[in-house]
Amino acid sequence: MIDDAGFTLVELLVAMTLAIVVTTLASSTYLFLARTVSVWQEGVHLENTLHATLTRLTEDLYETTDIDRLPDSTYALVRAAGDTIRYALRNRALYRNGRILTDSTLMAGVVFSVTAKPDAPAAFEFRLTLSSRRRALASTVRIVQRHPDPWRSLRP
Repeated sequence: MIDDAGFTLVELLVAMTLAIVVTTLASSTYLFLARTVSVWQEGVHLENTLHATLTRLTEDLYETTDIDRLPDSTYALVRAAGDTIRYALRNRALYRNGRILTDSTLMAGVVFSVTAKPDAPAAFEFRLTLSSRRRALASTVRIVQRHPDPWRSLRP
C-alpha cells in the first residue's frame, strides 16, 4: 500500500513560486508607498519652513521703522519699540539675532532689496528660496513702508 500523506515536489515548487511572487509584490508596494510618503513629508516640511520664515520676516518688517544694511550681508531692522533685529545669511542658513531661523539643508538663498523712489514710499523686498533634494520653493514679498518717517538707510 502506498502512503499518499504529503506533497509532491511539483506541488512544493508551485507553492514556493507563488509565495515568492506574492512577497515580491508586497515588498514592491511597500517600497513604493514608503518613497511616496517620504517625498510628501519632505514637501510638507519645505512648505511649512517657507511659511514660517515668511511669516516671521513679514511680521518683523511690518513693525520696522528703520532698515540699515551692514557690510557683512546683514540687515538690521529697527522696530518702533527701539529694539533691533538682525537678519544674516551665513553658511546657507538664515539667522535672526544670531539664532538659526531656517535649516541649512533647505536654505538656497535669500535676497534683500530696498527701493526708494522720489514719488513713491520706500519699499523693502525679499526673495526667499528654499530647496530640498527633490523640490524647490521661492517666494517674493514686497512691503511698502507704512511709517511716516523714511527709513534712515534710504535717506539721501
